[in-house]
Amino acid sequence: MSNSQFASESLEELLVSLADGLRDAQDILNTSPSTDRFGRPVPRYQLPYLDFEINVDMTVTEEAAGFKKLRVGTVKNQKGEISSKISGRFVVVPPGEGLPLPMIDFKSEKRGVKKHDLSITVVDTNGEPVSDAAVELNLDIEASTALSAGSGVLRSARAESMYAKTVRSAKLSDAILVTDGQGQAKTTLALGSQIPPRCSVVVSAEYAQQKKQITVIADK
Repeated sequence: MSNSQFASESLEELLVSLADGLRDAQDILNTSPSTDRFGRPVPRYQLPYLDFEINVDMTVTEEAAGFKKLRVGTVKNQKGEISSKISGRFVVVPPGEGLPLPMIDFKSEKRGVKKHDLSITVVDTNGEPVSDAAVELNLDIEASTALSAGSGVLRSARAESMYAKTVRSAKLSDAILVTDGQGQAKTTLALGSQIPPRCSVVVSAEYAQQKKQITVIADK
């Protein structure tokens, strides 16, 4: 490892730690309640930036084998050390780089025995419809099994294991939905006769790192 490589890796770890601290602070702000105890909206805060200045010494040390290393440490002003000042600013970029973000509205409506119409609507945070959005639909096997077990329908580990396989028999007419000019698209979910009554089937819709889920219940 070269001297410059050692120094760059040490400084990189230091800067990454600062960035992680900034992110953790924003995560804490994001988890604060949106309303007070009277139901009134409370302000939400976004950290705009973080200025930093670091004073360090880069010390050259020689190992027993004759290899030299450049270490970053606190300022000591001793011979053989190079004092340096590092300053900069971390600028917080809002999600989507400040552009409107897509939002998915996902609904189901029973059409017949073990059949459900699924409809999605994609709009951005400005309320404008998102057309030509390719939304991917998937069966969530794990969530379907967990909900069915939690409701008391599946009463043993064996029943859960069997249902995890059986729920795959549910079929979507289309796995990829492309929205129209109004940001809307539809498909059909057929549960089939293999799905036991009162069991849950969870379907997820994903687009541009956004995810929404719905749950349908099989007929008795």
